[in-house]
Amino acid sequence: MTEQADPTADSTAEPGADTEVATAPAEESRTDAADLAREAGNWRKKYQATRTENETLTGTVAELQRQLVETQIAGRIADPADWWQHTSIDQLIGDNGSIDFDKVNTALTELLTAKPHYAPRIATAAALASEVTGNQPIEGGSEATNWSTLLGGNRN
Repeated sequence: MTEQADPTADSTAEPGADTEVATAPAEESRTDAADLAREAGNWRKKYQATRTENETLTGTVAELQRQLVETQIAGRIADPADWWQHTSIDQLIGDNGSIDFDKVNTALTELLTAKPHYAPRIATAAALASEVTGNQPIEGGSEATNWSTLLGGNRN
C-alpha cells in the first residue's frame, strides 16, 4: 500500500513554517492574558476605592439626616434617644430619598400618644402659691410694711 498525500495539505509550504505560525498566536495570547489581568486588577482597585467612598458618603448622609430629624423634633420630645428606640431613619425617608417631615410629625405624634411620658416637662415660670405658703394664711399681715421700716427702722 502506498500512502496518499493529503489533498488539503499545501505542497508549497515549507516544513518549518507551521511551527512558527503556531508559536506566534500562543505568545500573543499570553500577552493578551497579561494585559487583561492587569486591566482587571486596575478595575478591582477602582471598584474597591469607589465602594469605600460610597460607604463613607452613605454614613455621612445618614448622620446628617439623623441630625436633621433631631432638629425637627427638638423641644417636642424630652430625650431624642427615646425617639430613635422606636423610629428608624428608613421610616422617615420620602419617595425622593430625602427626609419627609410629614412622616416625622406623624411618627412623633403617634409616639407621644402611645408614650406621653416622652414629652418634655414644662417648667413653670414661678412656684405655685400653694407651694410657697403651704396653703396657710400669711401671719403678721395686719402690720403695714413700708420703705422706711425696711430701710432703717423707725425714725420717730
